[in-house]
Amino acid sequence: MYIFGGYDGTKNVPPLLHKFDFKKKKWSLEKANGTPPCGRSRSRVIVYWNTIAVFGGWDRVNHFQKWHEFNLETKSWTWEDVEFPGKGIGQHSSVIYNNSVYVYGGYHDAQKGSANTLWRYFLGHLGKNGK
Repeated sequence: MYIFGGYDGTKNVPPLLHKFDFKKKKWSLEKANGTPPCGRSRSRVIVYWNTIAVFGGWDRVNHFQKWHEFNLETKSWTWEDVEFPGKGIGQHSSVIYNNSVYVYGGYHDAQKGSANTLWRYFLGHLGKNGK
């Protein structure tokens, strides 16, 4: 199990990726190359193929829309710009289905409010590293 980001009641926690080993019942910090996304809350973290993706969220000033990936084999962070309506999103729901991520609802910064829209982002080559 992996946990990234969050809010501790006074500030966003540092942008670290924590891993829980169920067999050993122990938490550890995942070592990473590259630049992780900034600390944030209200984002979504999803796992697909050999990748953990972080998108959306809020740092108490900005809402985000970049798609950040952590490759579990190379232990490195990369990111992609995504065409998302508005300036960013937080508090949304997401699910992976048939090589796409579907995002529903959430707070949209451009609208300054919640939305009931369904958005689809085709994953394509992402997470496969050209394999």
